[in-house]
Amino acid sequence: MSAGTTAGLVLLMATGIALPGPAPAQTHGTDGERAADQSSLPQLRTSEMVVQVQIGNEPEFAWTVVPEISPDKLRVGCTADATTRVSFTSDLESREFTVSGTDFLQFNIVNPDGQTALTEIECIPPRLRFPGDYAVSPAENRDFSRDLNSGTLAAHIEQMVEQRRIPGLAVVVTQGSQTLFQRAFGVGDLESNAPFTSATPVQLASATKFFTGLLMLSLAEDGVIDLAAPLGDYLADAPETWRNVPLWRILNHTSGIPRILADERFQALPEDEQLGLTQREMFAMLEAMPLDFEPGSAMRYQQSGYAILAMAISERTGLNWDELLQEHVFGPAGMTDTRFAAQATGALPVYQLDRGALSEAHNPYPGLLRMGGGYLTTASDMARLFAAIAQGSIVSEAFLESQIFADERIDADSNYSLATIVKTFAGERLIGHSGGGGLADIRYAPGSGVGIAVLSNRLGSIISRDITDEISELLFGEAAAD
Repeated sequence: MSAGTTAGLVLLMATGIALPGPAPAQTHGTDGERAADQSSLPQLRTSEMVVQVQIGNEPEFAWTVVPEISPDKLRVGCTADATTRVSFTSDLESREFTVSGTDFLQFNIVNPDGQTALTEIECIPPRLRFPGDYAVSPAENRDFSRDLNSGTLAAHIEQMVEQRRIPGLAVVVTQGSQTLFQRAFGVGDLESNAPFTSATPVQLASATKFFTGLLMLSLAEDGVIDLAAPLGDYLADAPETWRNVPLWRILNHTSGIPRILADERFQALPEDEQLGLTQREMFAMLEAMPLDFEPGSAMRYQQSGYAILAMAISERTGLNWDELLQEHVFGPAGMTDTRFAAQATGALPVYQLDRGALSEAHNPYPGLLRMGGGYLTTASDMARLFAAIAQGSIVSEAFLESQIFADERIDADSNYSLATIVKTFAGERLIGHSGGGGLADIRYAPGSGVGIAVLSNRLGSIISRDITDEISELLFGEAAAD
């Protein structure tokens, strides 16, 4: 999926020399109006799967071209009284656009085979910054709880919830076994106006991968798997080109294993058949396909490799994925309200902003890809999970750090490691994952035992990432440059 560390998601490596080109006419709209005729849209030609993006004067980041996501959205912080420049640079040419206020802008990225990726630049309110608002306790006698509960953080979150039109949201911050800050805002259901609470189940989307990373580490520390071993050791019928791929390359998306979501046969299936597809059936679709790239030569965010790895481990252990998570993660943490969406009861709607109005989003997750997305959790369960991690109940801190922070396992362009993104704030390294463009953001700092989770019920607002950034900066200091 398209991403960049500027957006708190995933970067991919890009190569090639950008060639300047004339700026096309722009196709603008506001509040959800969309172009009816895509053939009339501006185009950016590319022969790579990745292009470089620059927003204003911020550092460039890589954007993955994914034709099967339509439209693929880049969300940009915009203000009503100024324009924001956004430039896309491929190995063949460059295009520059300007947006402001509540604009969106659509254009097509086209590769030499004629595949078209409909891409949309969508304006969202910029992250609110509050310089000087916090009265932070002295460094030599730091009191995280006091700093978080001064009233300033809650007021800032309320402002962001209102500005981004978020129905409901919960935040929890822990250190060790202590909950430092836990608040909920808004409603969980616009129809009933039921309040959003710390017990409200929230769809994690790709933030599910945080659980997957913990499970892999637990299995590795217990000797069930070896993350440095090749996939062929666990999957006897793995295609020859997959056999020597180490497990850790699957977890940091550098394996090159083909993507099921990009497969035309999968795309042609009715939704109910996609949701019911088994991992073995997916394997049969992918095994004859060539690698997307030579393992280790690139990084491409995807879900298929996770499903293949889960299939291999389940066949080896005799336990399905839910059972493995229960045994190694949810059970030790005492998590009682976390489960895959298809199993959930009492799940509340997920909302999206469509044509200027909030509406329920249709956001299904195939069961065979559940290790990459689709679990629900609550803020209360996340507090339990953070406490269990801090206590070493799931994996020891020493083993976690040795595996996740190993230099070869962190993709240099994306900071993506073992099912987790590594972010640094004033020297403090945090691991975690975001999901749903704002539904959820989970972070944990192994060095200090601090956990942060922000869970919301609106897609696409990026509010969860922005709040976790603010809390991380409040506790540790400014984020390191990407």
